[in-house]
Amino acid sequence: MCFGLDPSTVTVRRSRQTYGVGVVRRFVRGRHPESRLVHRDGVEWCTGIFDRFVGAGDAVFVGSTVTRRYAPAERDQSSSVLHIYSSESPDIQYISDGGVTRCGTLRLDVADLPPTSPSSAGASRTREIQAKMTFGGTEIKVSAVDVATGQCVRCTVDFLSQ
Repeated sequence: MCFGLDPSTVTVRRSRQTYGVGVVRRFVRGRHPESRLVHRDGVEWCTGIFDRFVGAGDAVFVGSTVTRRYAPAERDQSSSVLHIYSSESPDIQYISDGGVTRCGTLRLDVADLPPTSPSSAGASRTREIQAKMTFGGTEIKVSAVDVATGQCVRCTVDFLSQ
């Protein structure tokens, strides 16, 4: 991609890569390979699923943001890690598919949940992590926020280095 003399004139581009994060999801027999099955807290999970934010060839407006919401797989885990992956292929299912490369990592400390207010006694203590990819001219800015505490971590993926 060339920006020429005035990078502000480019407002949309085609993504050269597919970008997403690795997640675990409920295991679906017949859909997910048995090799990806893990048991946590009595629940069957499929590991290493590629959750796509943008696909190779997709039109991406400069400054646009894609947001996803996740919950830690285990109630008592002390940190939540999101690995960011890229691939030239638009059709990625798993982070171990051919041509998939890890290009960033976000790590949030989720050990301390704020005290429950009296009005929410008995409410679910499910943690929510909000992940965002913001597409700039030559980079993606990635952030993750623990909604309960407001803690935020960030990283940048530079298109020019890929």
